[in-house]
Parts: sequence; structure tokens; C-alpha cells
Amino acid sequence: MIEIDKVSESNLTAIIHATESLRQIIDKHEKRVMQQIEENKTKEKKLIGEYEQRLQSEQRNLNTQRVLFETLKSTKNDIKLLELRPELLDNLNKLLENLHRLEIPTTTGGRLVGLKQLPGLQESILECGRFVESETGQSPLAQKRTNSIQANSNLFFGYEPISEENMKIIIDTIRNNKAFTKLKIVESEIKDDSLQNLADALKCNTTLVTIDLGANEIESSGIKHLTNALRENKTLTTLSLVDNEIGNDGAYHLADALKYSKTLRKLILCDNEIEIEGAEHIAEALRHNKTLTTLCLFNNDIGNTGALVLANALQRNTVTEHIVSSYSLCFSLCSKTLTTLMLGKNEIEVNGAKYLANLLQHNNTLTTLGLFNNQIENDGVQYIADALHENNTLTAVYFFRNDITADGAKHLADALKKNQTLTKLGIFTNRIEDHGIKHLADALKENNTLTTLGLYGNDIRVDGAEHLADILRNNKVLTALYLFENNIGNGGALHLANGLRQNNTLTALGLGRNDIEENGIQHLANALQTNTVTHNCE
Repeated sequence: MIEIDKVSESNLTAIIHATESLRQIIDKHEKRVMQQIEENKTKEKKLIGEYEQRLQSEQRNLNTQRVLFETLKSTKNDIKLLELRPELLDNLNKLLENLHRLEIPTTTGGRLVGLKQLPGLQESILECGRFVESETGQSPLAQKRTNSIQANSNLFFGYEPISEENMKIIIDTIRNNKAFTKLKIVESEIKDDSLQNLADALKCNTTLVTIDLGANEIESSGIKHLTNALRENKTLTTLSLVDNEIGNDGAYHLADALKYSKTLRKLILCDNEIEIEGAEHIAEALRHNKTLTTLCLFNNDIGNTGALVLANALQRNTVTEHIVSSYSLCFSLCSKTLTTLMLGKNEIEVNGAKYLANLLQHNNTLTTLGLFNNQIENDGVQYIADALHENNTLTAVYFFRNDITADGAKHLADALKKNQTLTKLGIFTNRIEDHGIKHLADALKENNTLTTLGLYGNDIRVDGAEHLADILRNNKVLTALYLFENNIGNGGALHLANGLRQNNTLTALGLGRNDIEENGIQHLANALQTNTVTHNCE
């Protein structure tokens, strides 16, 4: 009896201390939370007010342009209206740009840090009471969550650490639920032990087809558990491991599993610290794997060499689609049916361009190649241009922001004299200048396939505009010419106007931001009265 009294007294003391501790915590933070609510309200009202003022300013600008247009329209002075049309359009474009840059203020929406955890805390306290009251001492909450999972074939946990209890429920469901097809656990700090248990459950699961374990700080040791399951699982088709830390060792484990997997079709490994060594492991797996259709490697560090080893592997592989990138964009690779290859922001330099040029010389399916925001420069362009001498399937090439000068333009011009399939060429935001335009103009006198030429942002001036006018006079197939953000001025506008008078094929012309004033606009307006241009992109 004395022992029972001691235990009861101990339990009572523990409850009193715990309750008092909770009260102290609530009292301590209540004032701060209320203060935070007031601070959020004041800050957000200020943001909304500033946003409204800027919107009102743009509204006034729009009204000014509308009044000006209506006034000119009422005078029925069509010539003056035509003269001012570029200015009106330019002002409207600037207005749209301002509105596009005007970011909608982001508010907290009344959210407070830790607010979403309160219901769970409340439920835990209530569960504690129910647990004490229960004769068996079994938690009813676990069973409730199990029933919820079984009622839905898709399961999502995310954005907070996942408890061992919840992980156990998930694993039990994977083992026992026959309708469960998709599992997503993101930003939940899954531990290696939990991954091992999850992998063991996957070995015998026959219904799960998609798993997303993004942003869980999973390292190579955790990946090893999953790859053991991939060797035995017969139904999983998609595995996403975005934003983890698997590295080269993790890539090795996955590559080894790919050699044996017969069902996995999509593997997403974006942002995983994979380098050249990891790319080599994956490339080796691709030589053996016959089912993978999509491989995503955005935002890793595979570089030119990594891209090369993957490309070599794909020549022997039946993979239908691969997405490989070492930054934010992607390129789609198809070993047999590749049509579009986009390599934006991949830090590709001259050697990388050389590898791609070699691919073009032997490829007969690729139709579009995009190399924007790289560093291939003139030497890299020469490799691509030389390949275009022999390639007869490529129809579009884009070289945005590659530090190309007039020498690079000459290499492309030489290719255009021989190539008879390319229809679109974009050399945006480089430095080809007037001399480079002359090379292109000479080539287009002979070329009869190019229909679209993009040259904006190349510091083209009056002499360059004169060379472009030669293109307009002599070329009979070019339908679109884009010259935004150059410096052709009024003199260049006059040259273009003279060329337009002798051209009857161009339908789209872009001349915005070229320092063209009223006289230049008048020259162009007069020429456009007899020209076939229907889309004048100011």
C-alpha cells in the first residue's frame, strides 16, 4: 500500500509540474505572439498601400496614352496617327514591362511560425489523456491515421519532420494496402533507419508506382537502401529524389540498381551534387538498362565531360527521352528519335560545342539545337558551323548570349552557303556588330531556306543596317527579321526602308529600341505602305 501511495504521489507531482510548465510557456509567449500579429498587420498594410500607389500611377499613364490616341483618332489625321503609332506602341510596351516587373506583395496571410503545429499539439495532449484512460494503453491516433491512409490511394507528408510513428504507419500501409499507388514525402528529414524499413516494404509491394522523396537530405547511405529495393520491386515506374545529397556515391548505387530494374521509367535526380564521376556511373547503367525513358539531372555539376559520357552511352541505349542539365534548364535527349536539344545555362565551352558538333555530324533526327547562355564563343561556333555543312536535318539553331563576335558570324555564314535545311537562326545578345552582319548578308544572297533571322542585342549600327537592306533586296525566302535593341538609328532606318521597297516576302520586322526618331519612322512608314510586312514588332 505504501508503495502504491508513493507511485501515485509521484505521478501526481509529475502531472502538476508538467501542467505548470505548460502554463508558464503559454504565458511567456502569448504576449510576443500578439505583438507579432500587430507587426505583421502594419507591415502588410504598408506593402499593399505602396502597391496600390504604383498601380494608380500606371493607370494614369495608360489613361494618358488612351486620351492621346482618342484625340488623334477624332481628328481623322491618319498620317499623324501613323507617325505616332510607334511612339504609342513603345509607351504601351514600357507600361506592360512596368506592370510585369511590379511584383504583387507577398503577405503572411495571417500565418505565424508554429501555428500549423498547434492542432497536432492539441491532439497529442488529448491523446495523452485518452491513453491514460485506455485500459489497454494503445494509442487510438495511430489507427485513425491508418484508416485515413487506406481511404486514399495517394499519400502525402511534407514540410515538417516526420515522426517514427507516422513512418511506421506508412510502411505498414505499403506492406498491406493493395490500392496504394503514390507516395510523396518531401522536406521531412527522413532518417536512414526509416529509409531502410521503407525499402524493405517496397521489396514486396506490388501496387506502388510513384515515390517522391524530395528535399529530405538523403545521402548515399540512404540511397543504398532504396537501390536494394529497386532490384526486387516489379511495379515502381517513377522515383523522384530532387534536392537531396546523394552525390557520386549515391549515383553509383542507383546506377547499379538500374542495370537490374525492369520497370523504372522515370528517375529524377535534380540538385543532388552529382559530378562527372556520378555521370559516368549513370552512363554505364544506361548501356545496360532498356526501360528508363526519362532521366532528370538539373542543377548538378556534370559539366562538358559528364554530358559527353552520357551522350556516348545514349548512342548504344534505347532510352526514348533524357533530360540532362547542370544548371536550371534542360535538354531532351533521345537515342533514336531525338528532335530537340536545349542546353541552356550549362557552362558549356568550346570543348562542349565540339562534342555536340560531332553528334550533329552523325545524327539524322535532331531538328532543334539551343545553346543559350553558355560560353562557346567563336571557336565553339566554328565546330557547330562545320557540322552544319554536312547535317541535313537540323532546322533551328539558337546561340543566345555566347560572346560571339564577327568571326563567329563568319563561320555561320559559311555554313549557310552550303546548308539547305536550316530555317531559323537566332544569334541574340552577342557582339557580331556591323562586320558580322556583312558576312551573314553575303551568305543569304545564296541561301534559299532560312526564313527567320534573330539578331537583337548585337550593337548593329548604320553600316550593319545597310548590309541588312542588301538581304532584303536579294533574299527571296526570309519572312521574319528581328533587330530589337540595336543602334541602327535614323540612318539605318532609311537603309532598311529602301530595302523594304524592293522586298515582297518579309512579313515580320522587329525594330524596337533602336534609337529611331521621327524621321526614321517616317521612312519606314512610307516603305511599309507598299511592302508585305503585316507584323511590325516595334
